[in-house]
Amino acid sequence: MKILILIMSHKTNDDVFINYMRIWDEQITNLNLPNFNFKFLYSDNNISDEYVVQGNNLITNCVEDYWVALILKVINGFDYFIQNDFDLVFKTNLSTIINFEKFYEYCEQISKSREFIYDGIVGNYQDYFFCSGAGMLLNKPSVNLILNNKWRLDDTWTDDIFIGFILNKLNGIKPNEGNISRFDIINKNTKFTREDIINNTHIRVKVREHNLDIGYSNLVNKYLIGE
Repeated sequence: MKILILIMSHKTNDDVFINYMRIWDEQITNLNLPNFNFKFLYSDNNISDEYVVQGNNLITNCVEDYWVALILKVINGFDYFIQNDFDLVFKTNLSTIINFEKFYEYCEQISKSREFIYDGIVGNYQDYFFCSGAGMLLNKPSVNLILNNKWRLDDTWTDDIFIGFILNKLNGIKPNEGNISRFDIINKNTKFTREDIINNTHIRVKVREHNLDIGYSNLVNKYLIGE
């Protein structure tokens, strides 16, 4: 099984995001599972191609913003996924930390009878459901549906909302049928134990107050590496 991890990224000097990247780099360097490939999704409107791949970076030809650029980067990441014949793709972001042991265990137990995989924490928008952009798992049939509908894109869409529109609204695919799990650290009073961390496939750290995210993400990483 070949799994592609797409990590939404942007160039920044922010200490919190620099720390997130440090943790990702450590995880990738120390990962003992050969099944994974990683691409950090960046944008640069000075390149000539629709997107280019440079090592672990996949760079889309667009202006960086926090709305339409997100879905453009994901679409190109999905194209790379199909072109390189991966089995599963997990779209996430820098502020999400993956528990790779639990995550791979989850991927391995997915039923072969499932035609479409669209797993993640579920939200709703207007009259349909979508998986959170902090972590969504898809297979080839689901990604192909999205790519075949990219002509519908305009500046009203961002990434997870558009994907939910295509998969759930237009095609009736139930999100998170496999019941993937995520632990959220989203306020400064969040309490958690090592068991909370190791029993979930991914952990979202998004307090955005002072530098609390640095401390929380370092503690999550410490729990995951067994310290």
